[in-house]
Amino acid sequence: RLPADILKDGLFYNYTNTKYINASLLNFNEEVKESLSSYLQQQFELKAYCPIFSLAGYSQVLTSISSYEWTEYLISQFAEQIGYRKIQTHHDYRFDKPVLVKHDMHIENFEQLVFHIVKTEYIGRYHEEDLAKYLVSKKIAHNTRRLTNEIYNSPLFKFDSFGFFEIRGEINGIN
Repeated sequence: RLPADILKDGLFYNYTNTKYINASLLNFNEEVKESLSSYLQQQFELKAYCPIFSLAGYSQVLTSISSYEWTEYLISQFAEQIGYRKIQTHHDYRFDKPVLVKHDMHIENFEQLVFHIVKTEYIGRYHEEDLAKYLVSKKIAHNTRRLTNEIYNSPLFKFDSFGFFEIRGEINGIN
């Protein structure tokens, strides 16, 4: 079996970006589920998304899931079971900075997340370096000078040869 299959089948969970934990060592019962749901509601408050590396205070608040401590990766995987969606920001696990979004938000991928951010909160100059710095400050990207190819190739954005961009299109009422 491939490692991706054992993750998909729920036999193992990501503990960190390079370590896995056997599912039989975890106890995701109703009490833990309620604890995680309450914690995530508090973290999201008025936000539509939350980068997993922005999560704070979970080790003191969350009910224990096993003898292992909670990690951002465990939170993001179990959050998918209680109404949140995980968005990958990069296809290479070494650079991925996963983001949780509320399930009722119509954000399915990274380019839609960036589109949402540009339309609802970004007030900087429409240049790739400025947007990249903003995304790094939000813990969504890792390169302060360049955006990912998903953004460059997205039908939601149009870039010129100088790095300036404009928005084209809309997603679910955000235009």
